[in-house]
Amino acid sequence: MLVVTGSTGHVGRLVAGELSTRGMRQRLLVRDPLRAPDIAGAEIAMADYGDPESIADALEPDDRVFMVSLHEGPEQRVPHHRAFIEAAASAGVAHIVYLSFVAAGPDAIFLHARSHGETERMLAESGVPWTAIRNSMYADDIPGWFDSDGLNTVPAGE
Repeated sequence: MLVVTGSTGHVGRLVAGELSTRGMRQRLLVRDPLRAPDIAGAEIAMADYGDPESIADALEPDDRVFMVSLHEGPEQRVPHHRAFIEAAASAGVAHIVYLSFVAAGPDAIFLHARSHGETERMLAESGVPWTAIRNSMYADDIPGWFDSDGLNTVPAGE
């Protein structure tokens, strides 16, 4: 079975929709079943990265999982990703495809790339076969970086 996390968000919803157009059986792991996309034939399972028991209940041996990275800071992302990976390994999933970030690794300049690198390290140590998709920033997010006057006023150090 193909398992898609994050299907209530932008990327996970697109992945689930594409899998549906290809006639693939899938299970959508969601925190809130009321927000799950309406995809014919998809199973819905409640699971939360921060709740390893819910993850263990939602995964089965030989599942292939699309793991969307949490849209949280590293202090939440890393322990939640660890809980998910450990539960997936215990469940005996066949493969994890992880939505990572370009240049992920411990020496990355970008903070989020370091936390994605930590997740990739955990995946490598888990014993579960895995693949990282190292995408960059989403262009459709760029307009949100600017205020109504077209200025980006986020603190940038020096």
